[in-house]
Amino acid sequence: MNDAFVTSHPRPYEYERITAPTLVISAADDLFGTYEIGRYVAEHIRDARFVGYPSGGHVWIGHDAEMKATVIEFLDAAVGRTLAQH
Repeated sequence: MNDAFVTSHPRPYEYERITAPTLVISAADDLFGTYEIGRYVAEHIRDARFVGYPSGGHVWIGHDAEMKATVIEFLDAAVGRTLAQH
């Protein structure tokens, strides 16, 4: 996916229709401009979680351990919700 194109030309989408557990991670200094779009998307998906770092660029440099812990926590919670629904 061409991140520069996608972030400069976001397509309209009914984010409210998404029901899957959603985690959006971005850094404020990402030069592709994904931070504000990520925040917007997370605000419009029911129960989505937005994690924003002040720095780290497009690949979250310096946040590896923190990001991995966040993803593991998110997946553990998502699996728990899925199992509880069945």
